[in-house]
Amino acid sequence: MAVWLDRLASGKEAGVSTVWLNFYVYVRIPLGILLSLIQGIPAGFLAYPLQPSVVVFTLAFAVFDICLAIFLLIGLHRRRLWGWKLNWFVLVLEVFVRPIGKMDDAVVYFTIVTGLALVWFLPNAIYFKKRRHLFS
Repeated sequence: MAVWLDRLASGKEAGVSTVWLNFYVYVRIPLGILLSLIQGIPAGFLAYPLQPSVVVFTLAFAVFDICLAIFLLIGLHRRRLWGWKLNWFVLVLEVFVRPIGKMDDAVVYFTIVTGLALVWFLPNAIYFKKRRHLFS
């Protein structure tokens, strides 16, 4: 436990700033797991009167999301190359899959995806590409 506290407090590794990386790993991902638990699991059961298959899909997606976030947290915490690569997969999923539930039509979906790509994916892609050397 002391390792992640030291990393969170230091903000520098191998000569580069890791403030965003530390926030991303130790705050953002755990909050994402908590949010998935709070939103995903109850949403599945609330959908039950509408259609039982929606419950199965919603719960399966919530479990997948939580497991993926846990693996990502472990990989990035341990500074493993597979965690760095998994992060790229998660970033792409966040841009293309998360907006699916919020789309009314194709124009709205592509607008949201474009916005997420510019505001979320691009800055993170630049940041994580520059910090590839931190992962082995």
